[in-house]
Amino acid sequence: MSYLSDSNIHSDQSTGTEAGGQRAVVDAGLFKGLEWRSVGPYRGGRVVAVAGDPVDRQRFYFGSTGGGVWRTTDGGLIWENVSSLPQ
Repeated sequence: MSYLSDSNIHSDQSTGTEAGGQRAVVDAGLFKGLEWRSVGPYRGGRVVAVAGDPVDRQRFYFGSTGGGVWRTTDGGLIWENVSSLPQ
């Protein structure tokens, strides 16, 4: 068995707890079939800031150095530039 800690996958059975007092335990075999894919905006560039909505787990915003503020309401499947939306 493996557990996730931050963004790392560990394959040992050491003891300890994550923030909140619990460790997420998963079978490492679940990750063998995964392949990387791009899910964000298809324009490259640097990100200045990222924020998530504490109530809506699918809503995120990020600020780009070359393209304003972007928002997703579906966990990153589709992004829209909200810098120039009408008020």
